[in-house]
Amino acid sequence: MPNLFDDCPPFEIDGNLGGCAAIAEMLLQSHAPAPDGGTIIDLLPALAPAWANGEVRGLRARGAVSVDLRWADGKLVEAWLTADADGTFAVRGQNGDLRKLKLRGGVRTCFKID
Repeated sequence: MPNLFDDCPPFEIDGNLGGCAAIAEMLLQSHAPAPDGGTIIDLLPALAPAWANGEVRGLRARGAVSVDLRWADGKLVEAWLTADADGTFAVRGQNGDLRKLKLRGGVRTCFKID
């Protein structure tokens, strides 16, 4: 269907939930373990060209991290990360560079693109 839902009678739950998961993976991916044993968080790894501008809130990454993203002209502008507990994460923006980010549990931290 145009909205990406499946409409096989009566309702195709795998297809509908799978579509949501696929969209979330386009915007955020996380991998564990990183070479140092931590978590790698990839921001906007597969942004659709039709979604040049937008934002999303409340995505979850491995390591118990909430992620809010904002992008413009197809490029990440900023990301806000909030970990449930203290930890160090490797965050990768669209340029492919990994940056270590130390997060304090419960503290919303900005990952800004320069």
